[in-house]
Amino acid sequence: GNNFSSGTNLHHLMEIRSQEKFIQIDSTDSMQAWVETVMNCTKPVIAAVEGTAIGSGLALALACDLIVAGTSAQFMLANAKIGLMPDSGGSWLLMRHFPRQLATEMLLTGEPVTASRLHGFGVVNRIVEDGSALDAALTLADELSKLAPNVTSSMKSLAIDAQDNFLSEQFENEKHLFIESLQHRNAQEGISAFLSKRKPQFK
Repeated sequence: GNNFSSGTNLHHLMEIRSQEKFIQIDSTDSMQAWVETVMNCTKPVIAAVEGTAIGSGLALALACDLIVAGTSAQFMLANAKIGLMPDSGGSWLLMRHFPRQLATEMLLTGEPVTASRLHGFGVVNRIVEDGSALDAALTLADELSKLAPNVTSSMKSLAIDAQDNFLSEQFENEKHLFIESLQHRNAQEGISAFLSKRKPQFK
């Protein structure tokens, strides 16, 4: 509807609450698998957020590489308000995307945070008029599709690794990926196109 995600279905939680623990674990694992799949995708993933991104929905949005949000969009981890701990990697993603105090505030209070506030922290990449987030995200995706796909994929990997790597490890990653990209046909095409003042045709 008008929301990116309203989070976990609470009626479903009430149903599985009385069932055996392995069923409850399976339910949590399936959402974690969604988040992990988005993060491990070799192509950039763009979230188009309208309305609210709550709980697991927030985790899913943060798992994406870029976020385009409508002006009125709100982000929240509401678990604390209903006596639950976060799931779907929400705490991990919050602590890596936001300043510690803001992440802690969101974890403890469950209060919504606006798209404009998150844009100020660089978490939301673009804010657009309500109702146009998907179109804007597709336009951004089209722009990215014109870049060298081998480089786009490697850039995503490099960005993710940089969060946990030591500088020396990142040096090694960059060196390996740089030489690999230099030997690719797209480097020849990109450099030739730049020197010839034309648009490159990457494959």
